[in-house]
Amino acid sequence: MSNLSLSSVSDDTGAFFRREAGLVMTVAFATFGLGLLLVELMTPDPAAGAQVTPGNWMLWLVPAALLGIVGQLTISLLVLTPGTSVREAMGAGLRRLPTVLLVTLILGIAAGVAVALFTLLGGVLAAVAGLGIGGATILITILLGGFMLWTASRLLLIWPLIAERAPRPLDSIRGAWRLSRGRAWRFAAALLAFTLVYLVVLGAARLGFGSLFLIVGQAIGSEALARFLPALAVAAIGAGLQAVWAVFVTQLYRRVSEATTGT
Repeated sequence: MSNLSLSSVSDDTGAFFRREAGLVMTVAFATFGLGLLLVELMTPDPAAGAQVTPGNWMLWLVPAALLGIVGQLTISLLVLTPGTSVREAMGAGLRRLPTVLLVTLILGIAAGVAVALFTLLGGVLAAVAGLGIGGATILITILLGGFMLWTASRLLLIWPLIAERAPRPLDSIRGAWRLSRGRAWRFAAALLAFTLVYLVVLGAARLGFGSLFLIVGQAIGSEALARFLPALAVAAIGAGLQAVWAVFVTQLYRRVSEATTGT
């Protein structure tokens, strides 16, 4: 499908939202939003001028990620099976979690191997080129980042595929890889664009709402409220953005799948 138009997929996404915004946002707030709220509330505030340090709070990323995957599967089913209720779609999404967990495990192991190999390759190339530690780190980061972006684009359609077909884990990976053949860099451009928009919007929301509700919290003498309200606002905005992306990816899957099967 060399003539795949991402603008047409965007039009499909907008049309679906106009029809089913209520259903989609219900799922988004219950999954993406809840996951983001957990992470926002559990992430410790960094010291002035410092970054957040890793710790036990990172365990909250696991349920947040699972909620996000359930949200993607549920929204995919709402897009791909018109007339399905939120309850039916979410139930079907939950039944696919064993496959999702096995796929995640396989990809996690593969990612670990890739990190080790690219670290070794980058170190060898840096040594040959006579680069210092800083140069080697930059080289490894560029190589690994490019590889991860390409891999993510090749597997971009895996969640809608699992939602619709419920294949076995390895078949899911092979199927997503096959659907993205010849389209990887176009998918990568869309993924990179969304990621940049998402990070910029959420960063601005954290800064703006954090400052605003800090003043409100100080005025009413409630630090808990000053922390909860901006976290809630950021979670709501993030949920909306992720909902748009989930529908976009599913509409992209639908078009690619139809072209591949000739329907």
